Amino acid sequence: MNHDLAKVLFKSHYDQPWRVFHSWRHIDHGLEALHEFIYAKELNESDTEIRKIVRQHRDLLYIAWYMHDLVYVPKHEGNEQASADLVPYYAPMLIPNIDLKGIQTISRLIMCTKDHKVVDRLFPGTPVSKELEALSKVMIDIDLIGFAKYHPMTSLWVREEFESVLVQIKDEDGLDDFDRKWRMGQSDFLTGLLLRDSLYQTGYFKSNYQQEALANIRAEVDSYK
Repeated sequence: MNHDLAKVLFKSHYDQPWRVFHSWRHIDHGLEALHEFIYAKELNESDTEIRKIVRQHRDLLYIAWYMHDLVYVPKHEGNEQASADLVPYYAPMLIPNIDLKGIQTISRLIMCTKDHKVVDRLFPGTPVSKELEALSKVMIDIDLIGFAKYHPMTSLWVREEFESVLVQIKDEDGLDDFDRKWRMGQSDFLTGLLLRDSLYQTGYFKSNYQQEALANIRAEVDSYK
C-alpha cells in the first residue's frame, strides 16, 4: 500500500486547526504501536495467531487506522459512521483491486473504535469472524495506547480540542462552567474504562501497557474528585 498517498489523502483532515488530540500525531502514535506489535520478538500463542492475520490483512488495517477519525466533531455521535461512509470512495485509491468484503472489513474496523468493543456494528447481530476479531483487537489496542504511553498529555489534548471547538462555534451554554462539566464528563468516561474486564484486547498490550494505563486513568479520575 502507498503510505505516501494515504498521507496526501488524509493528513489535511487531521490538520484541521481545532484538532489537538484527534490529529495526525494520534495517527503516528497508532502506527508506532501497530509496528511494535507486528515486529515484537516475543508473543504468546494467541497473539502469534493474531499477528499472522494482521500481516495477511495489514493494508485493510492500515486504511482503517488512517480513516478512523477522518470525520471528527466533539459531541457528535456519528463520527465513526461518517468516517466509515467514506471508505468506498478512498479505499480503491489505495488498493485498486479491493473487493466489497475488504471495504466492509475496513468499515467494521472503524466502527469498533466507537466504544472499543469487538462487535460487528456494520451488521449488528452478525457473528464476528476470526479475522475481524483479530484485526479489531489490534485496532482497539492501538487506539487506546495513549493512556499508557502519552498520558497525561492525551487528556490535556482532548480537553483543549473540545474547548477549542466550543469557542469556535460560540457555544455559550457549553462554555458556561466548562471546567466542572468537563471534569464530570471525563470522570464518567474514564470510570467506565476502569470497570471493563480488560482495557486492552491482546496479550501483548495487556502485559506491556495495561498496568500503567490503568494507573494513569485512576490518577486522572482521582484528580477530578
